Amino acid sequence: MLRQITFALLTLTRSTAALSATDLTGAWEVQTMGGDREIKIEQRGAKVVAHRILWPEYEGKKYKLEHLYRGTLNGANIVGQLLVKEEETADFEVLRDFAATVSGASALVFDALPLKRVGAPDLGAAQAAPAPAPVAKAPPPATATTATPTPPPSGQAPAHEDSGASLYSSIVAAVPEIMDLFKISAQTQIPGEAVALEAEGDQLLAAGNAKKALAKFEQANKIGTVAHAELLGRMGKCYLALHQYAQAHTVLARALKLDPNNAAVRKDLEVAKKPRP
Repeated sequence: MLRQITFALLTLTRSTAALSATDLTGAWEVQTMGGDREIKIEQRGAKVVAHRILWPEYEGKKYKLEHLYRGTLNGANIVGQLLVKEEETADFEVLRDFAATVSGASALVFDALPLKRVGAPDLGAAQAAPAPAPVAKAPPPATATTATPTPPPSGQAPAHEDSGASLYSSIVAAVPEIMDLFKISAQTQIPGEAVALEAEGDQLLAAGNAKKALAKFEQANKIGTVAHAELLGRMGKCYLALHQYAQAHTVLARALKLDPNNAAVRKDLEVAKKPRP
């Protein structure tokens, strides 16, 4: 039994190490029906960002959204925040938290979406140790000549160049308005005062005091024009508890436009839309 347990632990350790050595940088595809399936991921050490452009539909009209995921890889898990940018806005804002699981070199479950890598994985590219320096040898005879390496074609990266850096350059080129996804993700934060107000509102809502909770959430929403889906969803729950269905419909519809795949917001919006006498 002890031998079996030891073997299982060793297998798990090797599997986790293999996942950690896999560079997630590259193009990935959402394995669901419909459009907007491409997600581009960039990894730098334990930090991961992913960019996706969506064209969801609201009231019969399509509109553009950009989702930017920023997270930290710990073993086979990624946790972080999802950012959003609408076409008419200049900056990203925090939308909500997200989680992901690395299930293989070419498989991810990202924010509840199954992803498959497009192309071959780059195993251990980011973590590979530099090759040891060759042992010095005697110089060749004077008659021998050393071949000069052929330079790469114009515009093509040298073979030794980091593949992640090359791919990241192509990602930036494909999305010219985003100069540096990591820089953008680091700059986009919820003000600390708004975070504190949300926490107070959560406590009040959990205690059944929807009116006071709503006041906290509305106050948080006015700080730095914070209007992320989680906060709007909390406000919607307060309005529903207070039987203010028109107001609930307004904020929940806004939340769903920012986060079209949010099942909890969609469910609350359906409640707000129900006809009432």
